[in-house]
Amino acid sequence: MGGSAPADRRAFVGALKRRSGFADAHGGMDLPAAQGIRIPTATWVAARTRSWARSIDVPTTVAVSTAVVLGLFVRLVHVLRADFPLNDGGLFYVMMRDLQRAHFALPAYTSYNGGQIPFAYPPLPFYVGAALSDLLHVSPIQVLRFLPLALNVLTIPAVCLLARAILRSKFMAIVAAFAFALLPGSFDRTIVGGGLTRALGLLFAVLALYALHQMYVTRRRRFVVTSSLLAGLATLCHPEAALFVAYSAPLLLIAYGRARRGLADSALAAAGAVLVSAPWWAASLLRYGPGPLLAAGGTGGQSPYFWLPLLTFGFTGEPFAQILAVLGLLGVLSSVAGRKLLLPAWVAVIFLVDPRAGSTFAMVPLAMLVAIGLTDVVLPRFSQLAAWLRDDTRWTEAWARERGVRLVLTAVAAMGMFGAIGASLPFTSPLHALSPQARDAMQWVRAQTPADARFLIVNASGWNDEPTIEWFPALADRVSMTTAMGREWTGTGAYQRKADQNQALQECADATARCLAEWSARTGIRFTYAYLPKGPIMGVVSRTDCCGALRESLRSSPDYSVVYDGPGATIFRRRADPPSTSAAPNGSSPLR
Repeated sequence: MGGSAPADRRAFVGALKRRSGFADAHGGMDLPAAQGIRIPTATWVAARTRSWARSIDVPTTVAVSTAVVLGLFVRLVHVLRADFPLNDGGLFYVMMRDLQRAHFALPAYTSYNGGQIPFAYPPLPFYVGAALSDLLHVSPIQVLRFLPLALNVLTIPAVCLLARAILRSKFMAIVAAFAFALLPGSFDRTIVGGGLTRALGLLFAVLALYALHQMYVTRRRRFVVTSSLLAGLATLCHPEAALFVAYSAPLLLIAYGRARRGLADSALAAAGAVLVSAPWWAASLLRYGPGPLLAAGGTGGQSPYFWLPLLTFGFTGEPFAQILAVLGLLGVLSSVAGRKLLLPAWVAVIFLVDPRAGSTFAMVPLAMLVAIGLTDVVLPRFSQLAAWLRDDTRWTEAWARERGVRLVLTAVAAMGMFGAIGASLPFTSPLHALSPQARDAMQWVRAQTPADARFLIVNASGWNDEPTIEWFPALADRVSMTTAMGREWTGTGAYQRKADQNQALQECADATARCLAEWSARTGIRFTYAYLPKGPIMGVVSRTDCCGALRESLRSSPDYSVVYDGPGATIFRRRADPPSTSAAPNGSSPLR
């Protein structure tokens, strides 16, 4: 008995080493056998590294990286055209500054446009942006200019990951990545200044849906935790991102997780997401009660024409030949014919539940439908490639040998790239920035008008068509009487009332001074200054000077006097309601 103990011990240690993967062949160095512990050496680490490197799918990695670089390029074309965030972002700029001034303690109210808006917005993007601003020693303006772009580009490989799981084809996942990279609808609302929250929310939402898919397919508990965390982070970024996950998850459940286990895991994931997002909604409930959350949830409403984008399939944002829209429609027809209804149903549900943000979130399933249309409908017409392209081991062979494949894919990519670069051409595109001349006019307002001045901004268009109305309270640090941004958190109906008042005000752009007086009497809103923008926004001719009739009428009216007339705006003071005599601010620039 005693003589066999060392042999038994050596056998035990050897078995333990073999089970743990630390074999002498890997060059390891053993500690005393009694301890049964092994320290890996450089040789073992090198062997493991080579094994990991061999496991990398180089063609797929190169293809996805190419899609990311292409997506970065077409987005940078728009962002680098201006030295200022595209379109909106004024509210978010002020909220980041509020966080910095409060040393990252959550303020009760934001100072934006009079300081009456609760700081109830999901705060994670503002913390990320303000922290980056402090860490990199740059203005929040520059953070709003580049961070949404970076987050949106990171969403490209996330979409590829989700497409690989749903479509079960590397080639189709790569096509989906290229489609998402080039679809204007995937970035025209997310790389703008106000896209900070939308871009981060979309990234977390796509990753959460991938985790949910894996949870249903693999039935591994770790994906319950992962999906809970990612869905909670999406909720901490944007309410619409949380809603996107909430109505997409049941579709994945129906398609992949109809067993009782799937329902139980879904309930656990939902509960986990609620807990992860609790720091936001719990703090909001304790501070303000349910009012702001209920009011924000009721903003927008359901459009009776939500089905129009689906009927025309014109929601991709392509300004020229809508090649990706056509491929997506072919993907819908192919999916319906094959009774694979998940992706077509997903697009329909997006516009049914959230039509206002539908053109952004629909890009995720649409990118996969483009891949189906190209792979299952178009390419097989050039060669018998359907089986090869769906085979993860032979799709590179199809690319290498079939000239038709290379020709079609190159043509589609070129046309898609042309459309993505030209996405800023339509009049309604948000890919335009506030001009330097307009910013100069707002700096003058900040320096030369009383702190309690009240402004009307007449720009002949709605608040969401150009950035003047949102950026004015942030850069001029004065109250705009009809700016609706942030009002969705102040009470039920407040946002819509402001939007309606602003819409009525813009009808005065081609009228006379009497129109402003009648509008003021009808709404009960008093103002001391009228601000009329001038000059183009980023050189877009169709967006040049507005309000010519009103401008001339105010010049000749005894009730108004011109106090500023520059290339960015004409500003009138209302004599009938003179401004306060309070001291003007020091005029320091908010862009520092």
